[in-house]
Amino acid sequence: AKGCTTLHIVAGTKQPKLIDLLLEISVGVDVYDASGRTPLHWAARVGRIDSISRLLHRGASPRALVERIRTPFMDATITSSGSIEAIASLIRFETDRTSTDRQGQTALYRAAIGSSVEGFVYLLQAG
Repeated sequence: AKGCTTLHIVAGTKQPKLIDLLLEISVGVDVYDASGRTPLHWAARVGRIDSISRLLHRGASPRALVERIRTPFMDATITSSGSIEAIASLIRFETDRTSTDRQGQTALYRAAIGSSVEGFVYLLQAG
């Protein structure tokens, strides 16, 4: 993807141990790619629980915005490749479930209009 770092790519793969290695050599945990996404956005979007957990424990911001539009939590709820575990993991790290994007839409609304029926149902049940 355009303008991404190695950490962005690794965050979206099944190699979460590489995250620790990259962060040990001083790669920024909240670095943005050309589209305004952090590695946490990448991990959330594809439902990589281990990567999400490692990034959050290493200081990644669950409130970072994509182009001032969406948080990683919102990314996790709007895509079918995200997962319930990813959503739950982000909620546990004090993600604000009521935050809105630039159009005033919540994660619940985005899940409803997106392709994640499971995410929508989970958010309804989570309150």
